[in-house]
Amino acid sequence: MTTGLTAHESSGLAAARREHDGIDTAWFAPAARRAAVGIALVSMDGRFLEVNGELCRMLGRPPADLVGRTTVEITHPDDQHLSRWSYPELAAGDSDAHRMEKRYVRPDGTVVHAIRLTKIVPDDAGNAALLFTQYVDVTQRNARLAGLADLGQRALDDVSGDRLVGDARHLVATMLGL
Repeated sequence: MTTGLTAHESSGLAAARREHDGIDTAWFAPAARRAAVGIALVSMDGRFLEVNGELCRMLGRPPADLVGRTTVEITHPDDQHLSRWSYPELAAGDSDAHRMEKRYVRPDGTVVHAIRLTKIVPDDAGNAALLFTQYVDVTQRNARLAGLADLGQRALDDVSGDRLVGDARHLVATMLGL
């Protein structure tokens, strides 16, 4: 899938600006370019300010389609309440970090499962100013777990076990790429 990235954008970073709310974010660019996971700087109200190429690839969107949008806008409808709950908690100072797994929707409608790790970036006074967020794609892992759960259910349903052995071989071969 292509995301329509320009040469500059595909180098790993798209930025609205180098400073956000008076906080120097020049440190973000080198980290973002080298990251093996999706990375974003997010405002305290949940808007993408800067994103890296890996996040764009994961979400199937060019940087211009993410920067300025809220994370809720690209979140699966059944998971949107999770974002609405976590940002106010971080802004209130109840925690300086947060981890959650939720689903995101690509423009083509496919669903991406990701673990989102969020850490507050404080301003000079120590107040929550930005969110440094990492996204780890766990879509394949979740598909494998669902396959194992299905296999377990079929084992319970299949008294003789004959069908189960064939299904288990197929599932293991698929998981191992054989």
